[in-house]
Amino acid sequence: MRGPNRLTRARAANMGAVEQMKRAFAAGNRLSAFMGVILGGFIPIAVYALVHFEVADQPALWVMVVGGLAFSAISVFKWAESAFHIVLKALGFVVLLEGTVTFASQRWLSLAGLAILVTINSVSAAVALQAKE
Repeated sequence: MRGPNRLTRARAANMGAVEQMKRAFAAGNRLSAFMGVILGGFIPIAVYALVHFEVADQPALWVMVVGGLAFSAISVFKWAESAFHIVLKALGFVVLLEGTVTFASQRWLSLAGLAILVTINSVSAAVALQAKE
């Protein structure tokens, strides 16, 4: 797609949170939205499952958890910064949200955080898949 609606990486990086959501799930972007949900959503789900069900028996899996947290934290930070417009607030959001999913013992709390992470990472991945250049 050419013209003002063409999404470049630079333009995608400057999109606000609501604009990303609209773009990710617009009628002409269904395939990238679907792939974004699969690719972006898998990472926080995998981290949650590894932390809450696997690492106690296999501590070496923490390496995979750290990789997943790094992947997710970058997307969540960029999203939070575009949503809240304050770097420190975005950093606090990332630490609290990723930490809640990873370390909270209250199942409802970690699952609520997981739902938010899946949503943000899915949208972020969908928009990234749409960007050209």
